[in-house]
Amino acid sequence: MDLKNTIKYFLLLFISFKSFSQVKPQKVDLDKFSLVVNYQILPSKFVPLEKRTFSTEAVIGKDFASFFPNKETLNSRLDVYGWKKSMRYSNIDIEINLKSFTMGEPKLETRIDESKDKSGVVVKTTYYFVTAKIEAKGYAVVKLKAAINESGKDEEIVYSFDKDYIYKSNNENVKAEVVNELYKTQKADFYNESIKNYVEVVLSDTNYKINGLYGLRPTTYSDNLWIIDSKDEEGGIQKEALEAVRVIFSKMSATAPIDGIVSEMSPLIEYFESLKTKYTENDKSSKKIRYSAYYNLGRIYIHLDQPEKAIKEGEGLIANDYDKKDGKRIIEDANYDLEKFKNTPFKSKHNPAFY
Repeated sequence: MDLKNTIKYFLLLFISFKSFSQVKPQKVDLDKFSLVVNYQILPSKFVPLEKRTFSTEAVIGKDFASFFPNKETLNSRLDVYGWKKSMRYSNIDIEINLKSFTMGEPKLETRIDESKDKSGVVVKTTYYFVTAKIEAKGYAVVKLKAAINESGKDEEIVYSFDKDYIYKSNNENVKAEVVNELYKTQKADFYNESIKNYVEVVLSDTNYKINGLYGLRPTTYSDNLWIIDSKDEEGGIQKEALEAVRVIFSKMSATAPIDGIVSEMSPLIEYFESLKTKYTENDKSSKKIRYSAYYNLGRIYIHLDQPEKAIKEGEGLIANDYDKKDGKRIIEDANYDLEKFKNTPFKSKHNPAFY
């Protein structure tokens, strides 16, 4: 059944039972109902779409050259989500500089193990192992043009990636010569693995920091609503309602306006609102149905970028006195979005972007 017919069918069911007055439901259980939504993780700073251009540059030192002979391999890993990659010099220029990665002289170290023999005498055994220090040096520079900077001036942000790695041989032995031989065979593998891990840290941390400031990272989120498991007619109506909600949200794009989705969701929101006044008894089954109404509306409003409405549903969920902690979580999620909307020109988690 397509979306249009799904909603039409649901509305016929809804209208058929809407005129019911207060209802005493049969035994009600709640089951999770999964759905998927798409949105952007918003940055802390806003830049208009037409100014979102960036470039990348990797400077590779001799210690890294054999592992990354083509700098484009690294350049392609740097990204400002929702921005257009361009030539230097852009409004954001990102440069990573991998300077050096050196392993110091190995040190033979010892560990003494104490145990008791059958006679209770303490026996000391000396174990040998090798350690070696690796010094990694590198940094990232993010250059911001005056056109996008709040200060109105060009600016540089420098992230240092100087780091020390300590190698420790995998095997200990009671003979020093055995340990030294193992070190010779293990050190190359440790060095190679460490240098690759270091570069991954440089790339991921640089991306994380610059995108926290300016990127609009698209994400897909799996959420759950609550569906009532009841043999009453309401169980069938709500199943149709939630199926329609799932279909509508499946059309959501992180980079497209959601006005149409908000409009299509309107009759479904009206249905969940009706449950609050349709089931007013103080018994557990009625509370569960009202809980599903408040909870589902709260999550729907969050995904429709309407945090103020979500907060009201969270407060209603708490007042309903059935699983209050879910109401607190809805309010926390809504307040997070609300702060983003208050502190930046972003008013939605669905904004146009370059991809």
